[in-house]
Amino acid sequence: MNTLDILVIGFILLVVLLKSLISYLIAKKRTERFKAIALNRGLLFEDDAQTLKNELQSGRICFSFFKQGSSSQPENCLCGVRFGRFSADFFDYSYIDSGSRHSRKYNYRCGLVRFPSEICLPQFELVPEYFFMRLRDSIFGLDIDFDEYPLFSEKYQLTAYRDSEESYRFAQEEYIRKLFQPSVIACFEKYTGLEAYSKANFLLVCKYGLMKIEETEEFENAVREISEIIYSAYQSNLEYFRSMQA
Repeated sequence: MNTLDILVIGFILLVVLLKSLISYLIAKKRTERFKAIALNRGLLFEDDAQTLKNELQSGRICFSFFKQGSSSQPENCLCGVRFGRFSADFFDYSYIDSGSRHSRKYNYRCGLVRFPSEICLPQFELVPEYFFMRLRDSIFGLDIDFDEYPLFSEKYQLTAYRDSEESYRFAQEEYIRKLFQPSVIACFEKYTGLEAYSKANFLLVCKYGLMKIEETEEFENAVREISEIIYSAYQSNLEYFRSMQA
């Protein structure tokens, strides 16, 4: 190996080390800013989101969102943000997708809403809808559309959790349509680009990308509004939803 080769290798290693150092410092500063926000608001802050990790590992919180990819990592968790009768945890979340030729890291900011234990939401997944998803749906017909709300139906793919029994899936679709009242649909039309997942008394709302600190308050307000409207829609049809749970 000649001197030039050694210099090139040394330069590459230096660039890698500098990149790692810069990423570390940026992440550290982000954690410090979230910690300061939590302290100012009187909230519990967990940089490692250990409480949430424990709940995920125990299976108490079980969403398909958390099963994607590998090396999943929740962090920078603001715990117990109060929304009236219920609360929410807000955290960063990332995972690695190694399914393609090159690995890719996905970053999100998430809000996990905890409704009162007597609430049992229909199980749904709501994600932004793209061309290939529309193509797939034209074949399998899994997307729940609303003819009177074309914007919502175009922007989002809404699906029920699927079961081996078709009767179960269709029952869930009716359940979900009952929850997605005009106020709920209008709210998601207002905040496009979100993902939402529900199960039992949990609602998970996610926004793709490494969100700037300055944007997190707006995201919290969006999650608050969505959860309050969904809670109101549930309460307005309480007898129906209780009958579905029976």
